[in-house]
Amino acid sequence: MVSQPERLTMKRITSIQNNKTVAACILLALFSLLFCSSFARAAFYAYDALNRLTRVFYDNGMCVMYSYDEVGNRIELGSSPFYTITSAAEGYGSISPQGTHAYAAGDGQSYTIAPENGYSLIDVQVDGRPSGALTGYTFSNISASHTITAIFAVSTFTVTPETGAHGTITPDSPQTLAYNSTASFTLTADAGYTIASVTGCGGTLSGSTYTTGPILDDCTVQAIFAAQAYTAPGSSLALSLAESTYQAGGAVTPVITNSGRRDTSVQYTFSIADSNATVIATTSGSQAVQAETSVPISLDIPASAVDGAYLFTAEYLDVETGAAAGTTFPISINGVKAMLSVRTDKQVYLPTQAITGLSSLTNNGIALQDGNLHLQVGEAQQQKTWKTQAEWQQGIRAGIDTRGLPDSVRLLPYSDPFDDCCLDSDRWHAFASSAGGALPSVDNGQLYVVMPNGGWKPSYVETKMPIIGDFDAEVSYEVDSTNYSNGNNHPAVLSVVQKNNGFNLWVDLWGSMTYGTFDYPVKHNNAGGGKYTGKFRVRRVGTSYSTFYWNGSGWTNFLNTSNRPADPAYIRLSVNGQNGNVRTHFDNFTVTRPDAVPGADLFTSSGTISLKYDNWSVDTWDQLNFTADIPEETSIQFRTRTADTEEGLSNAQWSSTMTASGSSITSPPGRWIEVEATLATTDAVKTPVLHDIAVTQGPRPEGVLWQADVPVSMAAGAAIDLTHDMGIFGAAGRYSLTATLTSSTTSQTIATAEYPFAVEPPSAVTVTSSAGPGGSISPSTPQTVPYNETVSFTVTPDSGYKTAAVTGCAGTLAGNAFTTGPIINDCQVTATFAPAQAPTTTKVSSSATGNISSFGKAVSFTAMVSSAEGTPGGTVQFQIDGADFGSPVELTNGSASSDATSSLTAGEHVITAAYGGNVNFSASTGSGNIVIDKAGQSISFGDLADRAYGDTPFAVSATASSGLPVSFSASGDCAVSTDTVTINKAGSCAITASQDGDENFHPAPPITQPFSIAKAAQTIIWSDPADMIYGTALGETQLNAEVSVVGPAPAGALTYSPAPGTIPASGVSTLSVSAAETENYLTATKVVSIRVKYGFNGLLHPYHPDRTYKIGRVIPLKWQYVSNTGNVLPSPSAEPTIVITRDSEDITGGDAIVLKDAGNSGYQYDRRTNTWQYNWQTRGLKAGVYFLSIKSGLTGQVDGPFSIELAEK
Repeated sequence: MVSQPERLTMKRITSIQNNKTVAACILLALFSLLFCSSFARAAFYAYDALNRLTRVFYDNGMCVMYSYDEVGNRIELGSSPFYTITSAAEGYGSISPQGTHAYAAGDGQSYTIAPENGYSLIDVQVDGRPSGALTGYTFSNISASHTITAIFAVSTFTVTPETGAHGTITPDSPQTLAYNSTASFTLTADAGYTIASVTGCGGTLSGSTYTTGPILDDCTVQAIFAAQAYTAPGSSLALSLAESTYQAGGAVTPVITNSGRRDTSVQYTFSIADSNATVIATTSGSQAVQAETSVPISLDIPASAVDGAYLFTAEYLDVETGAAAGTTFPISINGVKAMLSVRTDKQVYLPTQAITGLSSLTNNGIALQDGNLHLQVGEAQQQKTWKTQAEWQQGIRAGIDTRGLPDSVRLLPYSDPFDDCCLDSDRWHAFASSAGGALPSVDNGQLYVVMPNGGWKPSYVETKMPIIGDFDAEVSYEVDSTNYSNGNNHPAVLSVVQKNNGFNLWVDLWGSMTYGTFDYPVKHNNAGGGKYTGKFRVRRVGTSYSTFYWNGSGWTNFLNTSNRPADPAYIRLSVNGQNGNVRTHFDNFTVTRPDAVPGADLFTSSGTISLKYDNWSVDTWDQLNFTADIPEETSIQFRTRTADTEEGLSNAQWSSTMTASGSSITSPPGRWIEVEATLATTDAVKTPVLHDIAVTQGPRPEGVLWQADVPVSMAAGAAIDLTHDMGIFGAAGRYSLTATLTSSTTSQTIATAEYPFAVEPPSAVTVTSSAGPGGSISPSTPQTVPYNETVSFTVTPDSGYKTAAVTGCAGTLAGNAFTTGPIINDCQVTATFAPAQAPTTTKVSSSATGNISSFGKAVSFTAMVSSAEGTPGGTVQFQIDGADFGSPVELTNGSASSDATSSLTAGEHVITAAYGGNVNFSASTGSGNIVIDKAGQSISFGDLADRAYGDTPFAVSATASSGLPVSFSASGDCAVSTDTVTINKAGSCAITASQDGDENFHPAPPITQPFSIAKAAQTIIWSDPADMIYGTALGETQLNAEVSVVGPAPAGALTYSPAPGTIPASGVSTLSVSAAETENYLTATKVVSIRVKYGFNGLLHPYHPDRTYKIGRVIPLKWQYVSNTGNVLPSPSAEPTIVITRDSEDITGGDAIVLKDAGNSGYQYDRRTNTWQYNWQTRGLKAGVYFLSIKSGLTGQVDGPFSIELAEK
């Protein structure tokens, strides 16, 4: 425990003495007690809780201490030196006590340190040395003055975004935020999905943006996505897909939900297509969907579906409402997948070497049952693709075109291990003092910065591009010489330079083994223990900077400064000082962002790279391609130049600038090509990435030089290695072996591979020669010949010999000179000799007159062999067009004949007779031509019967004497397809049979057979119309005839008599209709009858159906005839007749009674009222019910019956 004064109250006392010596002593009190100790005056006083003096601190650095006895008498305890402690707080926080306080030797003092709300304690520096984030500190047994400073900064917290499947959240990495600040995240659902919920950090969701509440602690934002249901507009049906990943051989099961209250049914079509739009499965159908229910519908996935991304397409129709909808869902299928590689056993072959292909398959998916591996070789497209970092930075050339795995290349990151051959001029400036300094250099892949003797001759390297925003930079150093400790040398310096404002901050090694750091011109700090080998580090966050040195096991922070400029900064690595003779090696320079993934590089804001390539041959480069990941703030430019030699590139003219992939290369032809790529960016967050740069030359030819198909079935996890014998290609060139593994069931591509190889000629070949007995060949020594050149030899037979043959090297013999063909591999020329023989002459002739015959006729050939020295014997071999015809034929008296042949095709043929010679006569050959003309032919085609329109199609047949197929054509009112004739209309038609001949037959004379096509009959269908009421006009009800015809042509127009709208007279009328004659039909007529009746309103008063009449009474029966509109009609000619029956309504029965009328008045007609009347006399009739009907003699209609009941008087 450190004891504390009871009360540490101090007051400054000003002396009132007017002594000059005292005044001088006060001014110089801090220098020494030696001169002024007797004149020292009190500077501070300390009191306890009772306000009693406990200490007096004098300006001479001494302190007198007091105590008190029990009664309060002051006791002087003696004197001792005193010291001060100054405490301060930087930023938002407190240190208590704060300020400058004095303490006697041996005293102690504790400090309490606390940040304000929302801020954090960064470091506590005691006497300028970092001590860590301590919440308290105690000085014990004080023996020197001290300072203590607490440094605070705004607290930061981490907000971590998390998301489930089927969507993304941006940004997707943990975010560092200041206390009480907020962050926003953008949610993006995959196609077919929607945002289900976003929670965490007290935030709110607006649209697709989630904004947190004020951040007071670490927290997590979590987003969940759900399948989106697609609803047909105007329908209660919705379709959803719950999953996005499926298994080959399984099924995709969309769900259709009916949210309405009415049952309906759905018609649907579902399909699954891969990324190449190949449909692998589809289904259609209909399904009932009850109200407020869901129905799953399955679409089976083929078991051989290829692993990958697919689109599930749904189209459906609400049958009840007619509403339709269509949508797609991206899905993935875990299916067939395989790794495929292909290569040749060598990459470069001689033209004479056989080529072997090697393919390897590894099934890393489900079992493959029906695969096919297709391999083929074609001429390769000339292409050079730069991919690796080494190729980018140094323009390394490959010996042959290659298409390896794509490897993204970051363009010029700031970080640089200095392990290349030279200092990268795209990244670094190198400087040396104009007073005789030495430039930095790279020695064996290591960067050295040098300061020679003479002092203050600095040397340094500096980044060409500034760093924007926060960064963390470090570098390793190793001082080669030990002279750095002399004087004021600074042999290793890491500086941050801002050129627009003069800001300069550095950390260095200097003086006598000391670390130094300097925020010019604000702060500086030193630390002992400097080492020859170590590391420096500078970090910038916002406007705050921190410097560090490596203490052997960790970083020591020994300067923090805030509120400093944060402009774009350059990094400088340097040496300088007074004495010189210093050489320092810098290594492993890295720059990262504090909030980035550990080890992630920053990048330069621009850079230019030059790439070269040797094409092997002079030709034109066609196209430049590249793939890139370029921020919006980035520009990219390319240009090219070509030359026949690498040295010539420097003087070649650059092409115009290209900024789009696929641009045409305008540079002239040249074997060498150089590509210059330049990137420039102002984006401080996203790194520009170039994946590839490629130049191509010429399209890939369509020709296939070799191909093969191999059926493949593989269990899951199985591997297959195959060997393919591709033979000898011979011609020099570049080739490409490609392999494609497909699923035969779905026709999908599972994997592809490609391998380039070349056939190259040797620089020179050797031709040897040899001669058999009987002659010589010259030159006789081996000849070295350039590839594809020829060489000539002279062949000389000995006396009595002749040259029998000279073979080898694909050469030809002309006289005694033998010339080889173009030499592409080592070969030998061999000359053989034979004893000289009598020369012979062979002639050949044919049996055809004038050596002209026709196809199918038999011909034979005769050879005549003659010699001036006798009649040759032996055999003759006949040949037709270079091929042997029959066996050798023995000569008889110098003559030989062949067998006859009738199989010679039309055209000219070469007939050769080759005499083989014998020991006395030399071989000879004779040849001649025979012309075989085409043969004639005829067609047999019989008469054709006449037809009528509407007849069914019928077949025709004809034959050609040649046996060749006959074709048919039609003219007129019919058509023919192959051998089937179709009637088009009535009229006439002619069918022509033709045979156009072939290579052995002339065309046959065509034969035409005509036939006529009669018009077809029309049938009118029309029944007698129903009776009609007088006054009604004829209309569709009566005039409803139909016409039946046999063909597709329309029937003739119908004409009615009388015409529609006519009002027919009462009685029975006749109606007629006729169908007009047409192009294809004859006219037709039909007649029907119709009865036109009067309307009848019933019996008039006094008749009443409910009334009973007395027998013997006369009953007046009255009635009127009316029109269809109910108007009474005049009917004097109606000729009515009344029939009355008893107890039966059937007027045709046998119980009709004889009518009697009163006064024999008969049927009376009143022309005034158009009323008929009959007075029925009932006397003598029996009681009962009688039925009365009235029949018109004019119209034939019968009206009634009407009942009348008679009763006894």
